[in-house]
Amino acid sequence: MACIVCKGSEVKKISEHYLECKGCGLVFLEKMPSQAELVSRYVSGQISPIRYYERTKVEDARTFVRRLKLIKEFCDGKYLLDIGCNIGTLLEEAIKMGFVARGIDVNFMCREYGKLKGLKIDHAMSDTLPYQHPFDVIVMNEVLEHLINPREYLMMLKSHMSNNGIIFITTPDAGSWLRGLFKNRWIPLKQDEHLYLFNRKNIIRLAEGVGLKVSFIGKSRRYRTFGNVYDKFREVFGINVSWLPFKKFQLNADLVGEMVVILRC
Repeated sequence: MACIVCKGSEVKKISEHYLECKGCGLVFLEKMPSQAELVSRYVSGQISPIRYYERTKVEDARTFVRRLKLIKEFCDGKYLLDIGCNIGTLLEEAIKMGFVARGIDVNFMCREYGKLKGLKIDHAMSDTLPYQHPFDVIVMNEVLEHLINPREYLMMLKSHMSNNGIIFITTPDAGSWLRGLFKNRWIPLKQDEHLYLFNRKNIIRLAEGVGLKVSFIGKSRRYRTFGNVYDKFREVFGINVSWLPFKKFQLNADLVGEMVVILRC
């Protein structure tokens, strides 16, 4: 299987499910699911369940406000599309900040959820967008790693960007020190949902390969309560404690090793 970034064919097996390209360091699943299999995991709630994002809504809202402020530093346009918007928390904050915002999600339940809140959330598959007009800002928060064809998807998004538009991406960083620390127990190594895991060098190479330029790349942070963090580490590492202090205390940190990337034409 040739690497989608550098086209190299030399790989090494790094875990039961993942391979790593020796040429550029791209980490990817050895056995890719079909599009139908992937969609069924979202619709069933196996991946990105609505109840999780309801539980983290307050922390997510604070995170998205910070990200939207960063977006405004790079683009003064107002038409925003949030890809993989789930329950629409970013859309709500974007509208408050003056954006004309709408979202898409492969899970049709998210569309119905959004309707109840007056949000514009469309149902779309992973290879097309149901719009004819361009967007100033296209947001992909933790989406790129879920796509079967991320290269082709970026090419498609490019055709939906306005002249001065940007694509805002957050995604796990396979070159982060946290991956080096946790190795095969690194949290983003989720074989049921994360198909590709990029590092800073190969995501730049991927973008440049489809005619996009990197305007910014840096560390991504998000708000999470101490209780949220404990639940995640308990799930991955089997850590259990009988009493957890400061459960509702909010942290603003990069807890798993993620990056933010801003692209433009």
